[in-house]
Amino acid sequence: MDEKTRELISLLDAGLAVVQHANLSGGSGESVLAENLSRLSYNLEALKDAAAESKLPRQSRGHVDPGTGLALTRTVGEWSSDQALYDAMFRIEQFYRHEF
Repeated sequence: MDEKTRELISLLDAGLAVVQHANLSGGSGESVLAENLSRLSYNLEALKDAAAESKLPRQSRGHVDPGTGLALTRTVGEWSSDQALYDAMFRIEQFYRHEF
């Protein structure tokens, strides 16, 4: 496993930790938020597995077009106002788009 893959997996692990500690106080929307956090956790785990198995497309190797992202920040921004969660997804997204 190369250094970039290890770094991406580390960022995904950090993102998963933020998801686990995300603020679930959302009043009547709490169940929707909890469902979205669960889905996000599942997707981050899937990305982590794909990266570990060298199955995640890489821009640096021409597998996907430049600028292609994972849509994590856009997705989280649609249903969460948790800045720590958004920032963690932004770090993953930026690394994937510009370094992976």
